[in-house]
Amino acid sequence: MQALRVVVVLVVSLLLCSTGTYAQDDGPTFYLGGGIANPMSPDEFADYYKTGYTFGAGIGIPLGQSGKLSAVGTVDYNRFSINKNRIFSDIGISGAGIAVSGGTATVLSISGNGKLKLGSESKAIPYLIAGVGFFRFSASDATVTGNGLSVTVTGETENKLGIGAGAGVDISLNEKMAMFIEARYNVGFTKGDKTHFLPLKVGLSFH
Repeated sequence: MQALRVVVVLVVSLLLCSTGTYAQDDGPTFYLGGGIANPMSPDEFADYYKTGYTFGAGIGIPLGQSGKLSAVGTVDYNRFSINKNRIFSDIGISGAGIAVSGGTATVLSISGNGKLKLGSESKAIPYLIAGVGFFRFSASDATVTGNGLSVTVTGETENKLGIGAGAGVDISLNEKMAMFIEARYNVGFTKGDKTHFLPLKVGLSFH
């Protein structure tokens, strides 16, 4: 919970400090998007979980008069299903007559970010984004059933700090709305090996 408090203070401070620096005609930008999430590391995560999905929302406040730099607070949810066929293959069994349920991995993140636009006065503007956040990593209980037996492996939850960095492009649709495409590599400082995953997201932003 200490990590969550640190991140909440960071996000609120960024947004509050920026309110006196943006131009009179500017205001907050709201983000909503979703896409796929790829498990990257450690090997157990990358090998034994499938590509999952991600969705999230955010709010951005411009910093300074140019509008190129902004503070962005985001909340994202990522979900990965267990890859039972890969597990069966690695231990050398066919999996016939064996059922695996549960074992889903999820990551909920709340982060504060800096976003830098790499251009202006264009319909499509690339940008860089990076930040730090609170990451809640959870794995649900997994139950393996076969040959009249049933075994349940208890899941676990970790609350850790994490970082993320990536790039994207904003594509203007009209004066009030744009589409964005973004890839952001995330690293959570979980115990033992760090947890890495890569969400690829498409969404809309509203002014």
